[in-house]
Amino acid sequence: MDEFKRDFIELAPAMLEGNVVRLERMRAEHVQPLWEASAEGREETFRWFPWPMSTQDDFRWYVVDKALAEETKGLSVGFVHVEKESGQIIGSV
Repeated sequence: MDEFKRDFIELAPAMLEGNVVRLERMRAEHVQPLWEASAEGREETFRWFPWPMSTQDDFRWYVVDKALAEETKGLSVGFVHVEKESGQIIGSV
């Protein structure tokens, strides 16, 4: 499998900031505020996900066991959107 060896860029904790929102690296402690942010429109937001997203446990699995695990493997990086004025987490990417 050495032919598929990847060269990874190691990313330090990052924060990107604009006029309205700040993007912060996703962490396990973001599960609860992200779940709360998804309350309005949750069904539509998660409609096309290929796994269940109907409970907070489903969501925790997605953030911790999927998104953060992929980051550890160097496959992806997740960010949360923080509204600068309120400091409230309002979404993720």
